[in-house]
Amino acid sequence: QYFLSESGGSSKLADEVASAHYRVGIIQQLTGNLESAESELNLALDQQQSLMSPGPDRANRLKALSDTFNALGSLFNTQHRPKDSVAMFEASWNTRRQLAELVTDDLAVHQHVAQIHDGVLVLVSGQVHEDLVGGRVAVGL
Repeated sequence: QYFLSESGGSSKLADEVASAHYRVGIIQQLTGNLESAESELNLALDQQQSLMSPGPDRANRLKALSDTFNALGSLFNTQHRPKDSVAMFEASWNTRRQLAELVTDDLAVHQHVAQIHDGVLVLVSGQVHEDLVGGRVAVGL
């Protein structure tokens, strides 16, 4: 953060800071430090959202933003927070759809959009079932 403030608002450095928060969040999640993971992923999300603007880096930024939404969705699912999880997976799906509109010739991007959409449908189905029977949803993407 110090370097970011000293850089005079360099967007490249801001991308790196957001990426660092994302990576630390993933590591924290993998090691079971879920509160710290959520904090780091939210810092990444805030930074990434502040960088969203038209330009040559938009596709990379959309991918990073979608990855962060997806990571938060997985984290919330692990924490048995299905409504938050679905919201994050839907945000990831919507962001990937924007990316797919920019990168029309990348089959992997379009496949990932479909995978996220399928995952959201599974979680929403699970949430409806949970609401009906009062159980817990244990679904991962």
